[in-house]
Amino acid sequence: MGPKLKLLVNKPANGEFHVSNEAITGKVVLELEKPAPIKELSVTMRGTSQTIVEMTPEAQNLIRPHFPMKSSHTLVNQKRQLFPPANVSKALDGPGKGFQVTKGSYSYEFELNIPHWLKCMGDHGPRGAGFNKDEEEPRLPPSFNSIASQAPANDPISFYHKMGTVTYYVKAQLILGKSMFRLTPSDPILEAYEVINFFPDPNKERSSAGRTQSFVSKKAVQFEKELSARLEVRAKRLQEVHRLDHLFKSGSRRLDRVYLVFETPPPPKFALSITRCRLQLVEVVNYLSAGHINAVTGLIPILDVPLDRQLDPSRIRCLENGTAEWPLDLSNNPELASYRFNEENLIFQGNKLFSFVCCNIRRAFKFHLTLTLSANGKSFEIDMSTTTSAISLASAEEHEPLPRYDVSDAPPVYLK
Repeated sequence: MGPKLKLLVNKPANGEFHVSNEAITGKVVLELEKPAPIKELSVTMRGTSQTIVEMTPEAQNLIRPHFPMKSSHTLVNQKRQLFPPANVSKALDGPGKGFQVTKGSYSYEFELNIPHWLKCMGDHGPRGAGFNKDEEEPRLPPSFNSIASQAPANDPISFYHKMGTVTYYVKAQLILGKSMFRLTPSDPILEAYEVINFFPDPNKERSSAGRTQSFVSKKAVQFEKELSARLEVRAKRLQEVHRLDHLFKSGSRRLDRVYLVFETPPPPKFALSITRCRLQLVEVVNYLSAGHINAVTGLIPILDVPLDRQLDPSRIRCLENGTAEWPLDLSNNPELASYRFNEENLIFQGNKLFSFVCCNIRRAFKFHLTLTLSANGKSFEIDMSTTTSAISLASAEEHEPLPRYDVSDAPPVYLK
């Protein structure tokens, strides 16, 4: 029997995934049933982002038919030599020889630090940065679509994931030296792998509320022959949404200001009620290779609340341009007001909900709000979508800075 190599990576501190500034530790166990010449034993952390992009028929005719375009970027490539020590390996006599190690079991502990910079940025430069070209400080992306390596080949979900992956893994490698015999019973190289999950820490500075954005439904709902309205959301803090953020709570400045805007004011006796509120996330993933982009979208239901809310006609406000707006006051509903975004920590297609960008993959989200209305005994449905929002896996509460305390020049007073 030849040498046996075992790689044991310690679990991350949170028990689920490694984060920025967290060392990856573990040990490599080498078992020799007989003496063997060893040239090198090393451990490497490697991260890659890979995509497979199908071209349009027009592009295929111009380039090469029936062949998808592939891209691969090396994000991390950190290596540590465990045996022999680096200064000793330089003194080895000849490239094929190694240290003769007696039989037995050997254990080597290791520690690898996750870098902050992207190795591929030094490989291809800003011109080949793809989606990262406009980023001031490109960061390591989180693990994404790692389930692709575990799903069956004929699984449609597997095909979805194999269009692009961000994978991090640790590799232990044993390189054997040449034996005095022409043939040896073991391979000259022996390797062991373990995939790890990585999520970078959120940006230290949380984006503050910007200008008010207005999102209007593309289609109007026709209540009567000459009475129609569109759904409008006015928000200041939808550019970035963290897990556990309030969306509908009054003052959240996200989905708490929702209106029906009528082209003409509704008649005095017009009765309107909201019977249902649904909120979905639209996932948009772009895969880039050789200048070609494939976009994949998915719909994630996150909230479905039945309502029985009669709107107050005294809240209708007539504007100077002849239109009228009717606040829906969704925050008055206790279930909506208490709702916290992604409290269940949802998983969609094997991935948690988070936005990210790297050179050849970009994942973003949009909110899609649908309301069911009732008027004159009839049911109507109206919906609208926001622009892209940066979805953070971390809770904003976990990363808020500690409060600042004013320093007083007055000496302390001690009680006797």
